[in-house]
Amino acid sequence: MPENAAPPFPPPLLRGPVPGFRAPYLVQADAETAAMPLEEIRERLAAGRDWVRSVLFERGALLLRGFDALRTAEGVEAVARTLPPRLMDSRGGTSVRSQGTAGVVTASDAPRFFPIGMHQELSYQTEVPDRLVFFCETPPRRGGQTPLADMRAVYRRVPEDVRARFESRGCRLQRLLALRRRLIGPRTWPEVFGTNDPRVVERMAAEHGWEVHWLPGSKLRLLNEVRPASLTHPVTGERVWFNQAHLLHPSAIVADLQAEGRPIAARLAALAGRLRRGPARYETTFGDGGSIPEADLDAIRRAIRAEIILFDWRRGDLLLLDNYLMAHGRRPYGGRRRILASLLGADAGIPRAQATAAS
Repeated sequence: MPENAAPPFPPPLLRGPVPGFRAPYLVQADAETAAMPLEEIRERLAAGRDWVRSVLFERGALLLRGFDALRTAEGVEAVARTLPPRLMDSRGGTSVRSQGTAGVVTASDAPRFFPIGMHQELSYQTEVPDRLVFFCETPPRRGGQTPLADMRAVYRRVPEDVRARFESRGCRLQRLLALRRRLIGPRTWPEVFGTNDPRVVERMAAEHGWEVHWLPGSKLRLLNEVRPASLTHPVTGERVWFNQAHLLHPSAIVADLQAEGRPIAARLAALAGRLRRGPARYETTFGDGGSIPEADLDAIRRAIRAEIILFDWRRGDLLLLDNYLMAHGRRPYGGRRRILASLLGADAGIPRAQATAAS
């Protein structure tokens, strides 16, 4: 980071197990700047775009707090279009979401009692967002944090033998998608593809290198392309762990509930998994189709948990993440919670190399 790019880090906002961890960088409005109009916030972010980039490449996350003008989905979209202008949709993704504006969705509509494991957005497919914007419209009464983890540090923590297996074989996500969603459940194939026309689904899948297999009952078995387990950041050149094998796997819900300190719920989930017949809704395999040992997945989960840092949301918080460097998740919560999100595509304004797998 250039010497004058960022002032000294403000007083610690976060608590976590990693001494010296410095994300996110906090920009806290004072009495004078709290009333800054939205247009001026946008102008300052646009003028300071190089500074924002340098903070993200160093810290992985930037949090704006206390600005009164940050209140609505429309305002969030206006800010998101400043950094950079291209917004992506979440087509192909696994998260159940609701549309807010053309470029803003809810972060997740998963039930409040359900923990969402750590992940980088769309890491199971080739086209991924460079950055994410999260906005707190309504903070929860309790819990509901969006944990963060530096995936550079996670890469170093993953045991060498596990890392070698993943990097030599890659990862591939397989999904079983229904035509209609129950009250609680994963996205349907019309939601994943944005259409209920099987011919359009097949055409879109072919364009992305995905395999589709139609099953009885209008179900779809979708196989994503084979992806590397880790990447070199396209700008900083740093190595990051970049897959969701630990999350998109039948063993994930039990592991997450155990990590949340909910042993009874974990045992019930394990029982339900044993009683369920047929293929799993989500399963990540090695790229060659081989099953991933659960011991490897547990080792990855431990590496991620060791790097997790939490902060409590406040109304009006706007969090900007580098999607390669920083993983995020969601803790269960009480009360009403509404966090909005935007996915930002590649920033054409910076020199970048192709994000590459390990050689």
